[in-house]
Amino acid sequence: MQVAEHVVLGLTRSAAVEYVKDNIRVNVIAPTVVLTPLVQNFIDTAPDPKAMAERMQNFNPIPGMPTSGDVANAVLFLASDDAKWITGHTLPINGGYVAL
Repeated sequence: MQVAEHVVLGLTRSAAVEYVKDNIRVNVIAPTVVLTPLVQNFIDTAPDPKAMAERMQNFNPIPGMPTSGDVANAVLFLASDDAKWITGHTLPINGGYVAL
């Protein structure tokens, strides 16, 4: 794990403890490469778009790439009452990459 990731995790946990008394939950969403128009343009303009798409889609154990809607669903979950006991955590949206 890189230093920047440790900093984000530390800030998340610190803020979660600090603001819990105000009924504020603090969590982090950590997605892998998300299929956005910018990423699609990167694939389309690669020297071999098919090979680039395949490489990116096989980066994580679950093939493919999450969409912005997939990330939004995770945010909605964490903002919902279903997650009222979740604070100070990171929710990876990476198709199992952290399990490797």
